[in-house]
Amino acid sequence: MAPRDRPRIKHHRLHGRCRISARRARPDRRRYTPGMTTTIKVSDELRDRLKAQAARDGLTLGAHLAQLADAEDRRWRLHLLKSAISASAGSDAESHAEETADWERTELTDAS
Repeated sequence: MAPRDRPRIKHHRLHGRCRISARRARPDRRRYTPGMTTTIKVSDELRDRLKAQAARDGLTLGAHLAQLADAEDRRWRLHLLKSAISASAGSDAESHAEETADWERTELTDAS
């Protein structure tokens, strides 16, 4: 291990304890915490449009962007599901339809 790849150990004189620097010990750890903000570059027109949409719904711009990201994640999951269904064999679709019909005809009762 090269010297710069090794975790740095910090010695604390008051308590006589050592601790490994988080920066070196956990390289996968994010540099920013969830409460921190960042700047993104968008056109003035897009910024104004997003702000108007957020205000219309009584949201902050950050909350509105989070909703947009969630909606895109959902759209993508549904796209993948639709693609998987399209790629399924016809016999699988028939089997699924039969099993679904069986479950819909089943009465759920309390066994006690």
